[in-house]
Amino acid sequence: MENNKQPTATDLCALAAQQISRKEYSQALHSYQQVTQQHPTHVPAYTGIARLLQMHGNYNHALQALSYALRIEPNNSTVRQQMIPLLATISPSGFSSELERDLLLCFDEPDIDYQQLARVAASLLWAKYHSTTVTTGLLDILNRDALLLCYLSRCINTHAPLEQWLTQVRKTLLLTAELQPEAILHSDLACALSLTCFANEYIFEVSAEESQALHRVERQLEDYQREKHQQVNASNTNNLLILLSLYKPLFRLSLQHITLATAQEIERDNKSLWSLLIKRSLLDFQEENALKETITIIKSDRSNNAAQNVSTQVQSQYEENPYPRWQIPPAPTPIAIIDVLKRLAAVNRAILPTDPVDILVAGCGTGFEPIDLARTDINAHITALDLSSSSLAYAKRMANTLAINSIHFVQGNILDAHKLDKTFDLINSTGVLHHMENPLAGWQVLRDIVKPGGIMRISLYSELARKRVVLAHQRIKELGLGSTAEDIKKFRNDIFQQPQQSQLGELTLSDDFYSISGCRDLLFHVQEHRFTLPQLKTIINDLQLTLVGFDVPPQAQHTFQQRYPALTDQLDLDKWHEFESAFPDTFVGMYQLWLQKEK
Repeated sequence: MENNKQPTATDLCALAAQQISRKEYSQALHSYQQVTQQHPTHVPAYTGIARLLQMHGNYNHALQALSYALRIEPNNSTVRQQMIPLLATISPSGFSSELERDLLLCFDEPDIDYQQLARVAASLLWAKYHSTTVTTGLLDILNRDALLLCYLSRCINTHAPLEQWLTQVRKTLLLTAELQPEAILHSDLACALSLTCFANEYIFEVSAEESQALHRVERQLEDYQREKHQQVNASNTNNLLILLSLYKPLFRLSLQHITLATAQEIERDNKSLWSLLIKRSLLDFQEENALKETITIIKSDRSNNAAQNVSTQVQSQYEENPYPRWQIPPAPTPIAIIDVLKRLAAVNRAILPTDPVDILVAGCGTGFEPIDLARTDINAHITALDLSSSSLAYAKRMANTLAINSIHFVQGNILDAHKLDKTFDLINSTGVLHHMENPLAGWQVLRDIVKPGGIMRISLYSELARKRVVLAHQRIKELGLGSTAEDIKKFRNDIFQQPQQSQLGELTLSDDFYSISGCRDLLFHVQEHRFTLPQLKTIINDLQLTLVGFDVPPQAQHTFQQRYPALTDQLDLDKWHEFESAFPDTFVGMYQLWLQKEK
């Protein structure tokens, strides 16, 4: 007797997985579709369909499948995390309530890099509000807009038209609330917008009318502070603080203005936007100041030479504007770093170091890379070196937040790295050497302290990919601008007036353009060198290093392999130079070279 039992949804999904492993993609899609027909609420089938569609570049239909899955299980973390990188690929031309719902669910996912959602959220909000006039009545609506509040409190805005609109919203908030400080009617909106302004370091333009209103608010705050019954006015004082925090961080205000009620807010409701603002723009700063005293310092023997002068200027830049001001991203997939090194295309495994590895992050900035490495491999021993105490304090605070204690933070110059009195299995230096007076001198120091068989990962600016930045440098010089916050704002205004499709206008496509520290690092750096691949080939040979890996954006890698199919071509810098000459934006995110020291 034949068994006519229908296969279960689990059976069909398992069959689809087998078909994918055999690259039978159309059969796998058919299997998943069978599941959705027979079991319309079986979420794994929709995620499987989305993966298949994503593999073939059909992102819109993949998103539709995931959106349907979220309607079935709104709190499904797997679906949300699969959806987030796909959302980053789209730019809606109009408003969609379904997309708004999906974005809100994704913003509700903990421990993700919310900045991935910035561009799609901004585009959707712009579609929703661009035709509306900013009035007091609109503020009431905005104060209840969950997506807007999520976006402002968790992302840096990277949408030029929305920036102009938000600037107007801030002005209207200030002028409206100044008249009624006893009760800010739009406090969630004000706190969320203050968080955005803190994140971008107050890059929005300030009108003369706003400046005058701010002076009046500051005087009113001082008047409240002089009154005897401060407990009566605690609420009023906090409301005025919220207004001022739209234009400057709380740590810039006199501490006498930070009332007991302010400190108690976090204890009362540590999830409110106001308590989050207190933490980010006051308490974190206080913690970082204390952490500066705990960081090891290696002293330099050099003085009054060109290299030291450049180092001093670079240090000053990052003391004023630590970069980047990142928030906690999702934890990486755990893997031993030595296994990552073994996968490099041309690595000599026989001479690789053994596990666990000693790692130096040379120029760690605000700590994203060493912390990411520590979360990737809990057994790695990591030293994080940087010129800037402010950047290191930020990094150490973030490490403490994540309970990471495997990183030794050190303040010092790469030229003095030999004073660490140890050698390393892996040295990572991303976007640092090209800001030194003599990049080759710094590279040589690092080469000397990597162990034989060890690996260096070096990232440097491309001459071809930085053509817009070179034009920006010329324009900055023409305008006679320095690198102050006000000069950066003046230059941004000039760029906003450029045709969007021009090379200068295209600068607005960079996320770094939307914060003071990012814009300063991108366009106003005190020192910048750029390289070509033939130059790097010569340097690598001179340093007696071997190129064993080369990180390239996936689409560029695919196009390159079509032109140069031989395996030996993949690490041929001459061929990559030919390719980059044809596609000059290939390495806009820097060259990323993996090098092995064989002797």
